[in-house]
Amino acid sequence: MTASKVKIKTQKKEIDRLIIEGQSGNTQARNKVIELHLNLIKYICQDEDMVQIAVERVLKYFNSYKVEIQDFKNWVAVISKNVKTNYKNDEFKQSNRFPTFTDRLFYSGQEFDTDYYAQTEAPTFQEQSEQDYKMEVIKEIVDQKLKPSQKTIFNLYYFEGLIHQEIADFLSINIGTSKSQLFRAKERIEEVYTTLNH
Repeated sequence: MTASKVKIKTQKKEIDRLIIEGQSGNTQARNKVIELHLNLIKYICQDEDMVQIAVERVLKYFNSYKVEIQDFKNWVAVISKNVKTNYKNDEFKQSNRFPTFTDRLFYSGQEFDTDYYAQTEAPTFQEQSEQDYKMEVIKEIVDQKLKPSQKTIFNLYYFEGLIHQEIADFLSINIGTSKSQLFRAKERIEEVYTTLNH
């Protein structure tokens, strides 16, 4: 083994050690890992706002990273690329996707259709208030009633805007697992939501 390969292997072991410590609650170790990958995030995002969003997402999903089967550099790169891809559409998603969130969640098996939602009229104040209430209820259900794996995939799909292929790459799972976990999450949410409203 060459000296460079030994160095790379040693660096990975050190990063994995810091990650494990960070996932155990050592904030300093977690921040050190992110600091070591900050140049990669900056290189991919090339915009201060996007860099900030990418760092926030790395922090948010830090404990979902699996040291034994994933490479942290690739994991961070996936997050950063997704942020860069979705960044320009964030304003559109926030204003157009969420008002019809519960309808899409319960009744639509389709991917997000930008053409349809672009043609949808803005909700009235009452409709928006009802949607806001439903969103809060659903977020509570997600936090309290879903299994960790279902919660992660649900949040990535609906709130982070990732498609199943991106989720599969992000979590090192196959697309079928992502789809089935999301389907079970939606079933569970609908079940609890329906019970609460009867």
